[in-house]
Amino acid sequence: SVFAPLDSNNNNNNQHRYLTDNEQNHRALAVYKHPRETVTPQPGDVCHILDFEEYPDGSEPGTDYIKDQWSPWGVHVGAVAKTNGFTPNGAARIFDTSNPGTNNNNGDPDLGSPNHLCSNANDSSRDYGEGVGGEPGQPGENCVPIGRIMIIQESDKTADDDNSKGGTLSYTFDVPVRLEYMGVMDLDEGKGDHIEVTYANGSEETITIDALGDNSVQWIAINRDDVVAAKLVLVGSGATTGVGYCIPGTLAPTPAPTPTPTFGPTPGPTFGPTP
Repeated sequence: SVFAPLDSNNNNNNQHRYLTDNEQNHRALAVYKHPRETVTPQPGDVCHILDFEEYPDGSEPGTDYIKDQWSPWGVHVGAVAKTNGFTPNGAARIFDTSNPGTNNNNGDPDLGSPNHLCSNANDSSRDYGEGVGGEPGQPGENCVPIGRIMIIQESDKTADDDNSKGGTLSYTFDVPVRLEYMGVMDLDEGKGDHIEVTYANGSEETITIDALGDNSVQWIAINRDDVVAAKLVLVGSGATTGVGYCIPGTLAPTPAPTPTPTFGPTPGPTFGPTP
C-alpha cells in the first residue's frame, strides 16, 4: 500500500483506517490492513506498507518466489538459508497463512492465521494456525488474519514451507528510509532471533526480539532514520509479515512536470490583389 504525502496541515486522505470489530470478523470479504500495520508520514514523505498482499501494479501474488517485485517502491527482498533451504538466486518465498496445510508435507500449520482457537476460526473448509503462542489471550495472539508473509523456503517442493534451520530474510532500500516497524511470526522462544539494521553511514545495529512462541505474531517497533537495509535473522523457523517505511520528502521521487503546451502565432488571412 502507498500513502500519499501529507500536506502542510498533516492531511492525508489516502491514509488507511483501523478495522471495526465487525470488519475484523469478516476480513475474508476484502483485503484490509492489520490494525498494527501503520506508518506515520511527515510532510512530503512517501510511505509504504509492504505486507505481500499485492504487487505495486495491483496484481495479487500467489506463493511466488520474490526478490525485486517491489522495486517500484524502492525496496528489494531476499533470503539466505543457513542450512538446507531453497532460495533460487537469493529469492524468498510467499507463504499464504490462509492456506497453511496440515503438516510439513503440504505446508506448515505453525504459520496459519488465525489460530484455530480464535472465535473466527469457524470455516470447516479451510485449515487454521496451530501453536500455543498464537492462542487467544497470549502476548502473540493470532486472531486477526495476517494474509501473506515472507519465508525462507525449506526445499524445492510445490508446497510453501519455511526452513526449520533458519537463515536471514532481508529488505534492502534504494535510498535511506525511516523504518517504522517489522512484523514477525512464529518465532520460537529463547533461540536468539533478532533484527539487524544497516544505516547509510555503514554502521549496524542489532535489535533483540522477545520471541513469543509457535504461531505467534508481533510487530517490532524500529523507528530508525537513514536505514538502507534490515534483516530478520532466524535461528530456526519463522517469517516476516512485512515492514512499514517512509521515504523522506527530500529523497522521494517527484513526478515529472506536465509540459505546458506552446502555440505559434495564428496566421492571419491573406488576400490577393483587388481586381
